[in-house]
Parts: sequence; structure tokens; C-alpha cells
Amino acid sequence: MSVPAVSVRGVSKKFGANVVLSGVDIEIAPGEIFGMFGANGCGKSTLLRILAGAILPTSGTVAIQGVAGYVAQRFSLYQDLSVEENLSFYARCYRPGDDTLRADIDAVIERFGLTPFRGKRTGLLSHGWKQRVAIASALCHKPSVLLLDEVTAGIDPDARDDMWTILADASRSGTAIILTTHFTDEARHCHRTGYLRDGLLGPGPKTGGGIG
Repeated sequence: MSVPAVSVRGVSKKFGANVVLSGVDIEIAPGEIFGMFGANGCGKSTLLRILAGAILPTSGTVAIQGVAGYVAQRFSLYQDLSVEENLSFYARCYRPGDDTLRADIDAVIERFGLTPFRGKRTGLLSHGWKQRVAIASALCHKPSVLLLDEVTAGIDPDARDDMWTILADASRSGTAIILTTHFTDEARHCHRTGYLRDGLLGPGPKTGGGIG
């Protein structure tokens, strides 16, 4: 049996007296797409931030094999940098001095359809293209785990389909993906789903087996 890409054991999180997560357990296999559903404020973003190392759990443990790429719900790249400059900056944070990085960045730009925009200031892009750049920046250092917080929210259906094609490709290459979404129809793209309620993670909507 392969080593899980992500292992979460008994993770709880409190903010003062407010219990956001209560003993969450889950394992994600390499290449698996796990969709996490739940109402606003149920703890989905909190769990992703714990997995990304941005905040610590109150109790419990998290183990990630390799490194993770993280795309927050709010666009967080540098608006005044070009698309290529953003990708280069974030990739070099993970792989400083790597002589192969230039070729990998070029490949990601082509794969994500960003060639016409590589020199354009990121802040001038539409919301859908910004989200594409954000995911590209999270993948260009070749993480073993990709964490996505509602990245398909607010973009048109065609852009959502394009984004899922990209995520399916990443899954097939072995990247484990954990994402949050409000769109229950997106469960068809996932291998498994979960639903967060009252701090507990239970079964989510029916999946389509992770097809692209």
C-alpha cells in the first residue's frame, strides 16, 4: 500500500470558545482528488490553512509527503508583476538555484494557455485568468499536494471546465488535490468527497470517480 500523500489525525481547531474543527480524520492518496463541501464558516478554509502550515491545529496531527501548493480563496499573487514574473517568483521560493526551473515555468505557461499573457500585468487579467495563474503558480514547483480554496467560484462555466481539465491532468500525474467548493456538480470530478458540519467531516455528495 502506498504512503498517503496527506494524513490528518484528530485535528481540532478552536478560536477562543468557538470550536471550528472537532477531531477531523482523513487520508488522501497520491493522485486522488478530494472535494470538501459545507456552508460558509463551517471550517473548510481553516482546514486547508492548517494543511498549508499557515495556522496550527489546537490538537491533532497533519503529515504531508513532499511539499504542498496552496491557492487561497482570495487572489494573493502580486498584481503589479507580470504573469511570468509571478510564476518565477513563487517557483524560486521553493526551488532556489534550480537550473531546470526556467524550462518548467515555460512548460506551465504553455500548459495553462498563458503564453499570450506571460508579459501582461497580472492585475489586468479577468478573474478567471487570475485563478488560472494562481493555480499555475501553485503547480510550477511540482508539489506532491495541491490545496485549492474555492478556486472555481465566480468564473464562467467554460472556464470552470477548462480548470477541471487542468486539475484532472495534475491528478493523473500523481498530485493529490484537496479542494473546497460550493458547487455540488463538481463532485463528479472527485474520487471522494466530504461534508463539514459542526466541526465534523462526514460523507459528501456522490462522486463521478474522479473523471476529468
